[in-house]
Amino acid sequence: MGQLGEEGSKENDKVSIRVGAVYAMARLMRDSPSDMPAIVEILCAFIRTHAKLPARLVREPRSPPDVSAALKVLAGRPSDSVDAPTKLDTFGAYLAFPSGDLRSARLAGADLSQGYFRYADLSGSDLRDSDLNAAYLAGADLDDANLESAWIWSNNFEQAKSGARQFSGSSLHEVGFGSASLIGADSTNSSIDGVDFRFADLTDSNITSEQLSCVKINDKTKLPAGVHQSSPPSSAFTDWMGDSPFPIPPVWPPVGAKR
Repeated sequence: MGQLGEEGSKENDKVSIRVGAVYAMARLMRDSPSDMPAIVEILCAFIRTHAKLPARLVREPRSPPDVSAALKVLAGRPSDSVDAPTKLDTFGAYLAFPSGDLRSARLAGADLSQGYFRYADLSGSDLRDSDLNAAYLAGADLDDANLESAWIWSNNFEQAKSGARQFSGSSLHEVGFGSASLIGADSTNSSIDGVDFRFADLTDSNITSEQLSCVKINDKTKLPAGVHQSSPPSSAFTDWMGDSPFPIPPVWPPVGAKR
């Protein structure tokens, strides 16, 4: 485990050593379940100390190989408890995983705020109680993902793919769902305000007319039968949206982002 802090003579050597150590711990978790809690804590601490904001703004950021390896190992770790999964303490980490394969990821309670997950495959993922504030998930695949009680503010889910997504108990504030597929989404007891549902497909979801009172829709938004927006939302909720669904940002993280 000490290899995670290995100081080789060259940066590439150090990264390679750390990646090897990460996958060695993955094998240990499978072979010795009793060691899994300690390994989870070690990998979370590694991510917190190594996943920093990039030194300069870039168009397509990507976490370094050792951080990506640690995230994948944590996301794919053996199951401990479906009802009360171990929550990942990644507070303060900045993660960029564009087009990454995180299918069935176990990321309950993880801090993914300001993360960059454009076109990532998060289908079937457990994101309960996670922090997705200001995360960028345009084009991500969230089929059957569970976002129950997740904290979702100032996000971009433009063109995201859903399908029976679980949002119950979540806080959705200033979120862009432009052109997203939200068929069958569960928004029971969710707080929804300032959300952009223009061009989104909400067919067979259980969103209510009351929840639509503080969102923006257009004539291309597909709503469940019998659900309608009684009146347009006030500008206090929609001024941030502009006249078109969320654009792809020229750089990431957003200007002014801090850790």
